[in-house]
Amino acid sequence: MKQEELLKQWIRACIKESLQECLNDYNHYTQFLETKINTLQKTPQPNRWLFTSDVARILNVSTRTVKRLRQTKAIPYAKIGKTCYYPSQYFEKIVLDQIKAEFNELFDE
Repeated sequence: MKQEELLKQWIRACIKESLQECLNDYNHYTQFLETKINTLQKTPQPNRWLFTSDVARILNVSTRTVKRLRQTKAIPYAKIGKTCYYPSQYFEKIVLDQIKAEFNELFDE
């Protein structure tokens, strides 16, 4: 009986230690990401222009979907000749929001 109780206590201590390490890692990464995101948001970025294929890759959709989004004016763009260009800042914000959501979702489980 005594060995079983000692084993249970040891297992509880290991689990508690592991959970504490996970919580510490979560706090560390949260602070790291918040710092990086704040830095990116405060730093003025020169507006670069993306092609349709770049936007499709960023949004993980087809180029046809990007065209559809453009036609419904769901995303900003400029057209020069036959080529459409998209402001990178708009899509960088989307990517940052996705990273935040995925990170929070990962640790909220």
